[in-house]
Amino acid sequence: MEARLFYFLVCYATTTVFVTCLDTGVPQYLLEYVGVQTNEKCLPGNHSLKLNSTIDEEQELILPGDQESLFFNVMGLWRISQHMGWYFDTILGGVGDKCEQLRWPMNDERMTAIRFGDPLQVRKEIHLYDYYKFYGMRYTANGSTPSVSPPIRVRSYHFTGNYSWTLFSGQNFTGKSVCRKSKIQGRDWGITYGEVFEGFVTRSVREGC
Repeated sequence: MEARLFYFLVCYATTTVFVTCLDTGVPQYLLEYVGVQTNEKCLPGNHSLKLNSTIDEEQELILPGDQESLFFNVMGLWRISQHMGWYFDTILGGVGDKCEQLRWPMNDERMTAIRFGDPLQVRKEIHLYDYYKFYGMRYTANGSTPSVSPPIRVRSYHFTGNYSWTLFSGQNFTGKSVCRKSKIQGRDWGITYGEVFEGFVTRSVREGC
């Protein structure tokens, strides 16, 4: 009885730790720095704004004033949109190790940012878009899918976690294929993306390459 109880406790503890590790990722974030050139290095704790990474919609950013500079420190994948009566978009992706300066025209009415992908960057799913920079119709697959209906002409994509995906021109994984491998090295979290895709018409998606 004692041996069985010990075995149960070990298995329970091992399973609990394993599941917890699988569920653990690195939260996305976007830090905005507005000010003079002293902000250029994106000093820790010196940011002007930190966006909520759990929100899936656009969030307002701070517009720089005269003689002010604008920098971002990014973890994950974000799109910065400058609203000037029309949209001017910048895609920022990273792992929090870069300080990126963004140039902006002085006639901006407002500026927003939106996050893409799983907030923790570990979920097994790929998002396909029929327009550039993650605009247009979106199709999401979280596993092998023998039929994508209606078919989607992919021009941009992103996926989280250390996975790879193959897109097929025919249903049931037939026809021409395009493989997209994870760009993550040595870790299980992160985002792989393509801003501009060759317009590959996709009718099925398979996990792996």
